Amino acid sequence: MTVEYTIHVDPAGSLPSWLVNMFATEGPMKIFKGIRSQLQKPVYRNTELAFVVN
Repeated sequence: MTVEYTIHVDPAGSLPSWLVNMFATEGPMKIFKGIRSQLQKPVYRNTELAFVVN
C-alpha cells in the first residue's frame, strides 16, 4: 500500500520557518502514527471502504 502526504505552504508567508520545518519533518510521522492507533480500535476492524484498495 502506498500513502502520499502533501502539504503546501508559502515559506516566505506569515508562517515562521520553525513551524514549516516542524510540519515538513515531524508532521507526517505523527499523523500516520495517530491514524494507525485509531485504526486499531475495535470499531474500525473489518471495515471496508470502496476508495481503499489493497
